[in-house]
Amino acid sequence: MKISAQAFHIGYHIQSAGIENINALNGGAQSFGDSIVVPGGAWPLTAEFVRQGPDLLISGRDGESFVVRDYFFRETAADLHTEGGAVLPGAIVERLTGPLAPGQFAQTNSEAENDIVGRVETVLGNATALRVDGTQVELTAGDPIMAGDVLQTAAEASLGVVFADKTTMSLGEEGRLVVDDFVYDPQANAGGMSINIVQGVFTFVSGEIAKIGPDTMTVYTPVATVGIRGTKVAGRAAAEGEQNTISLLPNEDGTVGVIAVGNQSGAAPQILTIAGATTTVSSQFQAATPQIVYSQAQIQQQYGNALQTLDAAQQSVQTRQDNQPDQSGDQQGEAAPGEGESEGDGAETEQEASGTPEPEGEGVSEEEQAARDAADAAERDGETPEGALEAAIEAAADRALAEGASPEEVAEAEAEARDAYNEAIANGESPESALEAAMESVGEAEFS
Repeated sequence: MKISAQAFHIGYHIQSAGIENINALNGGAQSFGDSIVVPGGAWPLTAEFVRQGPDLLISGRDGESFVVRDYFFRETAADLHTEGGAVLPGAIVERLTGPLAPGQFAQTNSEAENDIVGRVETVLGNATALRVDGTQVELTAGDPIMAGDVLQTAAEASLGVVFADKTTMSLGEEGRLVVDDFVYDPQANAGGMSINIVQGVFTFVSGEIAKIGPDTMTVYTPVATVGIRGTKVAGRAAAEGEQNTISLLPNEDGTVGVIAVGNQSGAAPQILTIAGATTTVSSQFQAATPQIVYSQAQIQQQYGNALQTLDAAQQSVQTRQDNQPDQSGDQQGEAAPGEGESEGDGAETEQEASGTPEPEGEGVSEEEQAARDAADAAERDGETPEGALEAAIEAAADRALAEGASPEEVAEAEAEARDAYNEAIANGESPESALEAAMESVGEAEFS
């Protein structure tokens, strides 16, 4: 499976009571070649970016606003600089504004599947994704992360995401993040990943891509570039004005990787190799500070909520893996086929080997077995629980129709399976438990 994404960024959408102090490019900003300095401090880092014909409107949370005339007439979008030295690249600014004509195009199902780069593992509070076509969706556990999604967390919210290469990421409250690039081909052991975080506390545990080479995973903030080399990292991007804090954390097994923190200052990057090693950066054009070592208490104080979200996401992944049926063939403690078993016992073991255990005390219907096999195959192919559910429902429907069930019976069974899934999710169960509830619903369906 090869997954790719274009560079997209988050916008913090603000309903402003009024626009004040609107300035044209020649009425306050400084322009240096392909860069524009927006006056007034670090407020653009949390602003909304709006396309108004050829002009760019930057609207801040506290009523600040700024217009760059004819911004979109340029062949290449200009970078935006804050007075303190934070930088928003032009390509990021373009994506913050959203599509030129929102909702004017849609993806086919096959295109959408190819654009999936990960899934939401955990959500606390309100988190949203702005899709490429300009539509905005509220995220829940199990939702796909698509190529080009703009991700946003609200106040007192957090988001945990697992990417296709098993990289796990968390984003704290009022976070703004974009997947600049994601390409992963496990068969060829090739890929690359870059994440651009404008605002918020974040943590990462790198996955397979970071193992490919020293420059295959990179995290960007407005003032720093962080090279991730097979490790765990936490950061606070522009949480206090433009100051960013980057820390290296130990892996679960106690090992410690390496991160390199640099920027456009011309100074050599800070190379962090010790657990707790931390550096701060305040401007793209000033070197990172010499590293110090944070205590565990300092780490928790700086990144506690994001770390909790990361832990919850990792635990969710582990739980799902533990609950997956054994694909090795025999269940632990059971005899292998042909050892003291009748022909019927051998057939039962073959069914168990398919990855779908038989419910205790009763047989599995052909429809349920078809659904479970399809769900297992979909999950092995990287599908979300929702995708696995649809594959399972389709397989069960095909089997039921082939066995002579009426279309009305099949439609009713499909609706009941979806209702069972949605009810489990509404009751706070995991997507995996909800999928199991749907499988059981298929098994209970009655066909003529």
